[in-house]
Order: sequence, then C-alpha cells, then structure tokens
Amino acid sequence: MVEIRNIINQNIWWKDKNFERFDKHLKELEGHLIKFKRKDISFKKGKIYLIRGPRQTGKTTYIKQTISKLIKENINPKTILYFACDFLASRRELRNVINYFLDMNISAENLYIFLDEITYLKDWSYEIKSLVDAGLFEDVVLVLTGSGSARMKRNAELLPGRGLEGNEYLLKPLTFREFALQSISSNALLKKIVREKLSNYLEKLKEELYNTSITLEDDFKDIIKNINQIVVFQSELDFLFDMYILTGGFPKPINEYIGNNFNSINEETYTTMVKIVLGDFYKYGKQESIARQIFEEILRKYGSRYSFIALSKNMDITHPTLIEYIELLKESFITHILYSIDFKKGTPSYKANKKIYLTDPFMFHSINSLLKGSNAYDLSKEMFSDERMLSSIVESIVGSHLSQLKEKPYLKEPETFLYYFYNPIRELDFIYKKDNSDYLGIEVKYQKKVKMSDIAKITQIDKFIVLTKSTLEIKENMILVPISVFLSLLEKSEKCL
Repeated sequence: MVEIRNIINQNIWWKDKNFERFDKHLKELEGHLIKFKRKDISFKKGKIYLIRGPRQTGKTTYIKQTISKLIKENINPKTILYFACDFLASRRELRNVINYFLDMNISAENLYIFLDEITYLKDWSYEIKSLVDAGLFEDVVLVLTGSGSARMKRNAELLPGRGLEGNEYLLKPLTFREFALQSISSNALLKKIVREKLSNYLEKLKEELYNTSITLEDDFKDIIKNINQIVVFQSELDFLFDMYILTGGFPKPINEYIGNNFNSINEETYTTMVKIVLGDFYKYGKQESIARQIFEEILRKYGSRYSFIALSKNMDITHPTLIEYIELLKESFITHILYSIDFKKGTPSYKANKKIYLTDPFMFHSINSLLKGSNAYDLSKEMFSDERMLSSIVESIVGSHLSQLKEKPYLKEPETFLYYFYNPIRELDFIYKKDNSDYLGIEVKYQKKVKMSDIAKITQIDKFIVLTKSTLEIKENMILVPISVFLSLLEKSEKCL
C-alpha cells in the first residue's frame, strides 16, 4: 500500500514552491556544465500526453523542469502531482495515489498529473481508461512517461477517443544538431577549449547554425544552398562530431567528457548504461547469457545484413526466442531495425535480411566494453584507428538521425519512410521516401577520399546524398558532403522532443 508520506515526499513543491535546490534530478542538472534543453509541450486541459524514450535521456528531469516552469507561471504547486510508478505494485495503488490527489483538490479547476515510468505497472491503461470514463480527468492534464515502446503502444491503443490522439512524443538521445548548437551556446565548453581560434570560430558557427537547417523534404537546391552556408565551418563541426562519436547524445557522458577536459568519461557512467540495457532483460524474465550472445553477433557484424534464421542457428537458440529478444531491444529503444525496400510495393521487405543498429554510439561503447571486459573509454578511442568499425558506427549514427526526420509515434514509424537497398551487384546504405513518394538515396562513405566510382547508383532513384569524411562536391543530382556538416543541419520531427 502506498503511504501518504511517500506521495508527499515525491511532491516537495507542496511544501516549498522554490523546490529546485532540494530535488535530486534538478540538483544533478544544476551540476552539469551544459544544461541541455528539449522542446516544450503545449498542454491542454482534459488531454493525455505520452512521452516515450530510453532511460538516461532525461525524461524525469524534463518532467521536473516542466513542473518548475508551471509553478513559475503561477500554477498552484498543490495542484501538481508527480509520482514514480516503479514504486507501485498494483493498479489499485495507482488509483489510490490519484484519488488522494483529486480529493485534496476537489474544488480546483486545473490539475496536472505526471506519472513517471508508467510502463513498470502492468495493464496501467485499464486504470486510466476507468478514471477517464468516470469523468475524473476533465480538469486534468495527464502526462505519462515510459521506456517500453511496444508495451506502451499496446496500452495506448486501449485509450481511443480519450484525449490521447496526437499527443504522443519521443524523447531520445540528443541529435548531433542539438548537441552542437547547445554545446557551443554554453560558455562552459568554450572556456574548456584552450585554442583561441577554435573557440572564436565556434562562436561564429553558433550564429550561422541557429538560422540554417534542412529537411530531406526540401528542394535539392535549398539543401545545397544551406550546405554551402555552413560548410566553411567544417573543421569546427568535425571537432564536435568526434566528441559526439564518443559521448553520443546522453547528457551525462557529454558533461563528463567536457568536464574532464576532453580526456575521459567516468567508467561508472558506462556501467550504468550496461545495467540499464541488461535491466530490461531481467525485468521481463530473459537470460543475460542469450542477450550477451545477441550483442556479440550484432557488434561482430555491425552494419551488415542479418538473416534472423541464420543468426539463431549461429547462437544455437530457436528463431522465436531470437525474435523475442530482438523485439525487446527494439521496444526498449536500444536498437533499431532497418529493412530492405521492395520497390514494387513501396514497402519494407520484412522477410529479407535486416540491419540492426544500436540507437546511440555511447550505447555501443558501453556494450562493447561489457563484452570485451576492457576499459570503455580506451576502447572507444581505439575505434578512431579502426576505419571499418568507425565507419560502421558513423553509419549507425546516420541511421538514428534519419529515423527521426518525420517520426510520429504509431502514425509514421521509421519503417514507413526509411530503408536500405541490396542486390547481388549493388548496396545502398539508406533510402529515404519523401512525402511525394520520390526516393532519395543516402550513402555513407566515411573515408579520406571518395571517388564517383565508389558510389552505388540504382535506377529507381535519381537523386543521391553521399556523406563523406571531408569531400565536398556538388553535382546536379548528387551531393557529396562532409557528414558533420550534413548532420548539423538536419532537423528532426516535431514529435521528437
């Protein structure tokens, strides 16, 4: 049974509206050199909002920042409830928490309820549905967060017509554009850079980059124009991209790397990531030994095509068991799966070989350290001298970014607009399907020199973007552009916070 003091302890703003200095998450944020920000959500009374994403991206911190902002906007602190649902053992306990808060505010007209990590509670949607249908949430803004994609989806599907439609968001690791813009906007980063020229040029980059961006729906001429606007800052963006390859888009390792004068990331931070990854397997009764085998296979052939049947035979486990584990990795935002395209149907070819990528490079380094039993930071630095593996990691970064371009939970999943192509003669890393159903080919060539003969062309596509290490070349139907420049310009979906 949930004790009232437990509810009160999680809502310290009921005692003091200036609660930030006593809140665990906001105190930790205050200690960060760079306080990364996310998009705000415009809340409406009587609506339900879902925020999904992997752990350690800052969902709880985002909620606490939102509560702080509401209080600063003169919302009565006692009309705001926060509760971490990993404390709950049953739906009845959830109902008791909500009823306590509603009874406490029986005459209030505007209430806010934030239920964090709701996916820890089995069948939570039945309780929410019951309370909505009873009319108890008419004056409430209800915000739910969770880490399990498919489980949250299945529960969300049980809430049709109850104020959820169009209010689902993703909170994933920071994109390179977000990382670059917010890092160079911070005096903390610039103060750590001893080279005056680099620091000065990063300041100039900030001014240009804020006002310059692209989407892949843009006309080719506009994409070229914006690339030309930013490409003069390629060396500065390369400096930032090398950082991003090490830290990924997770705020904690980014801040540690900068705080440690660009020399290290704390080993405990990698360990925490490993525990989070393995924690989902423990939570759902899966075996760590099988999870390790899957990770070993993924990293051994990173960026390659996989037959799930062949993969299961290599591991000596059944095909259905492998699918269970792969699905769990996907719905926990640890991996994403890239399908080959069937041009005749304009859809993914689900039976063909797939590609599996980890969603963030910091996840890669953490899991690689787990498997090899070596220092994670040292391993990540060694990657820079392994051209094949570095290219594969960069390819996975590109895939993660492309998947967020127009991703909308359940309405537009990445597999509806992002694919790869393979036949015995040619392979193309990514194919992006535009809103007008035209295709754009995207190839990653993260190497010193790129020749036109290196680039695979297929007849179904007439425009290509080739992402290089340093080559810039503009042709009528093809752009060769440094990857750091391209990713720095790339905007993500409005549903990705």
